[in-house]
Amino acid sequence: MDDRGINEGFKQEGLTADQAIVTHLFDSQPDAILWYVPCFENDNADSKPVDFRIGYCNLAASQALKLPKSKVTGSLLRSTNIIEEELRLKIWEQCLQVWESGESLEFSYYHPESQKHFNVHRSKIQGGLLSVTRDHTSIVYIHKEKEEQSQLLNQIIESSPSGISLYEAIRNDRGKIVDFKLKLTNQKSADITAFSIEQLYKYTVKEIMLIRGQSNYFDIVCRVTETGEPVYTEYYAEARRQWVALSILKFNDGYLLNYNDITKTKSLEKIAKDQADMLNSILNASITGLITFQAIYDNAGRISDFKFILLNDAAEKLLGISKEDTTKTYLTLFPNAKTTGFFELYKNVLLTGESVSKEFFYKGEGYNGWYYISVSKMNSDSLVQSFADITKTREPQS
Repeated sequence: MDDRGINEGFKQEGLTADQAIVTHLFDSQPDAILWYVPCFENDNADSKPVDFRIGYCNLAASQALKLPKSKVTGSLLRSTNIIEEELRLKIWEQCLQVWESGESLEFSYYHPESQKHFNVHRSKIQGGLLSVTRDHTSIVYIHKEKEEQSQLLNQIIESSPSGISLYEAIRNDRGKIVDFKLKLTNQKSADITAFSIEQLYKYTVKEIMLIRGQSNYFDIVCRVTETGEPVYTEYYAEARRQWVALSILKFNDGYLLNYNDITKTKSLEKIAKDQADMLNSILNASITGLITFQAIYDNAGRISDFKFILLNDAAEKLLGISKEDTTKTYLTLFPNAKTTGFFELYKNVLLTGESVSKEFFYKGEGYNGWYYISVSKMNSDSLVQSFADITKTREPQS
């Protein structure tokens, strides 16, 4: 059917061609559209409206009201029963307000019966009021979901044990990065840096570096932002005598910074290193050989050999082996240990937990002298042995 045929069809319903076009357009809209015409006492258009009559209803509005258009059109707003009383009174107040002020009004409400959210726009147009109601349920739910996600994200950020800061690049007219400004941060960032939240937002990256001292930090974050290559580094803040671990990732035109105060960890590492260095110095200064072994087991769970874990300098010298040799197993270096009983001695100490200390004469594999040995169990599969060459204190063997 062409436009002429459509217009003829509307004319049969008592509509002009213009009205037919408007009706055709409005009926194709998903929004509920109502046209309210003011009613005046004694038909005095200069007086205050005493009611509003529904002069037009599109298809979506009739479906929402669950009535045919003919039942909706002509209804008086203040007395009709096609709209719930509470909502009807609210519509009346709003229509009157828009009519008298001439200003459009927009509001949203929740309809419990349909369990839907609606957005309504009312405006004064050519001697009447146009009311457009749109179903905003999906928009409300999407907005609610985004708000919940945002709240969850904020909770995660705020409860993080790490400082989290999101920075955005500041570029000049040529597109070169000249600085960075803070977009988001958490309280932990303030705790670690000893800046307040307000100060972190106030200062740019360069300004913070000027306050705390220059470093290559700005060059690093520029490189991450431009190349997208992440960086993990540790930084020592001289002014605060503080070690900070930094993880820097590109994020849009800027970077995401995660950082932790590792000063205590660094202090513990230094203490551990100093203790280890001191222990090694003591061990290597000793004239007594010290060795730790770890058991090697076969498929049946029996001890088949031992591997070296630690040897001090005296042990290497007394045994005549090098660091490279200690990658080999005990029986590979000392195969005669099985016939001399040493291998069984080690196994017995490990299995029983009973320490052994004794003097013995050993000949073979380049050894010919008296030795003192002490073997003890360290843990479930490890032994520690100390030994010394006491040949000079004993009579030679014949």
